[in-house]
Amino acid sequence: MSKQKEILNKLDEMKIKYEVIDHPAIKTIYDIARLDMDFKDANIVYNLFLKNAKGKKHYLVIMDKEKDINLKELREQLNRAL
Repeated sequence: MSKQKEILNKLDEMKIKYEVIDHPAIKTIYDIARLDMDFKDANIVYNLFLKNAKGKKHYLVIMDKEKDINLKELREQLNRAL
């Protein structure tokens, strides 16, 4: 079973609503504007995959497309939380 199918099965099991939208790879949030797709009702987010200085801890940060992120402040928050 593919990883995508496993994830979708888990979402179904947890009764979490979702919609899958297949699209070409998007490297920046600004690339969305170049796609010929209607995203007007979609909640667009961007993902940041981060790791600590030693590369041993990894984080997935999901942000709304309208939000800015202060990476220095985020680092401080993560350090305090761990």
